[in-house]
This record gives sequence, structure tokens and C-alpha cells, in this order.
Amino acid sequence: MDSFSSVLAETQCAYSTGMFQNDQLGEHNMFTVVSEMNAACFHEASHAVAMYAFGISLSKIGVSATYSVDGAGGSFVSYAGEVRPISRAGRTSCYIDYPYRPLHFRRGVTSAVGPAGERRFRLERGIPLRMLGATEGDHGSISTIGKCLGARGRNRFAFQRLVWRAAQRIVALEDVWSAISEVAEELSYATAGTEDESNANGTVWGLVEPADVYRICRRNGVRRGAFLRTGRPTDLRIFITEVAA
Repeated sequence: MDSFSSVLAETQCAYSTGMFQNDQLGEHNMFTVVSEMNAACFHEASHAVAMYAFGISLSKIGVSATYSVDGAGGSFVSYAGEVRPISRAGRTSCYIDYPYRPLHFRRGVTSAVGPAGERRFRLERGIPLRMLGATEGDHGSISTIGKCLGARGRNRFAFQRLVWRAAQRIVALEDVWSAISEVAEELSYATAGTEDESNANGTVWGLVEPADVYRICRRNGVRRGAFLRTGRPTDLRIFITEVAA
């Protein structure tokens, strides 16, 4: 079994499991704090790399750390993130021929790939699969598209399954995962550095420049627009190839 098939065999799950599984965090300590920060970094890095591979330019890639102090003087930190595209409304390749309209499919997959990447990271590190809070916005985006499709007679649940399947395959690709891991590392450094700026209260962002994301992608063999189908057999690998038994 090749690396791609091996990863899928270990990580594939249903859409509902990938989006809504919510294991208990366990003891709150430095290890769990760092693990949750890194999970957020992998989540946003997965969005960023997939967007680049779909030909989407980026304006912001970051993870926020929100610091707070309770009444007893205890310190807490929680993490969130954002990958913001540069709007290119209507700009889709005339050669794309996905089962849904190109824009629907692309938005659905780039939303699903954040949770897919975070889930792979959590499984590989053996940390709790706390997906629910981090996936709320992504599930909302996919559901919005699904409802629009449903109004046109399409099955929104089939759409969810399709984009989730594609997202899991994207993060199983060795070159893509290498790029995601490097971007996540850069985000981790930037986010960890916010502690000195926080003064134990408020929200501070750790940001990575879009140009650095592009450079990391190219260094790992992920080219801009690699997931825009052009009819070449190599562009079909994540969408129609079944996993080897």
C-alpha cells in the first residue's frame, strides 16, 4: 500500500465524524495548550495550501491567541484562525469540469480541508479529536452552499460527502502535507510569539505573509492552480482514484 492509500486508510471518516467529533480535552496543562495551538495552525495551513493549489490568492493567513485571566488569577488562552482570500469573483477556469459548478466545488473543498488537515494532525499526534468548535464556520460555509444546491434539486448531503472526500484526499497527498506542515510551523512560531505582546489579556494575531505560503508550496512541489482540472491524468488523482485495497 502506498503512502497516499495508507494515510487514507488511517484517517478517512464520515463527514459528521470529521466535523463534529468532540473528545474531552483532559487535563489543562502546557502540553495541551501547545497541542491546541498547533492544531489550529495545521487547520489554517491546510486552508491556505489548498487555496493556493486551487489558484486562489490570499490576503491573510493567521492564528489568533486570546488570553484571559479568571477571578482566581488563573491564565487561559484559546486559539482561532483565518485564511482570507483575495476576491476574484467569477474567475474560474473554463476547463474545470467537476460534478458541481466549479465555484461551488472549490469553495466547499477549501472549507472542508481545514478540518481534514486538523484531524490528520490530531490523529498522528494522538491528541483528542476536539473538532466541533474549530469547524463551526467551515461547516456553515458548506451548509450554505448545500442549501443553495438543494433549492435547485441537488442533494446537499451528497455535496457534503463529495467535498469532504476530496478534502481528506488532499491532505493525504505527500507533497501537499509537507507544504501544510511547513506553513503550520511558521504559524506556530508566529503565534507562540504573541504571548509577550498579550500582557495576559486580549487577542493577538500571529500572521504569515501570503508570499511565504506560496514559496513553501512551490518548494514542496505544489504549484498554483494544481487542483484546477485540465484533463491531464495527473490532475485527477484526488477526485476519481479509488483507494487501493
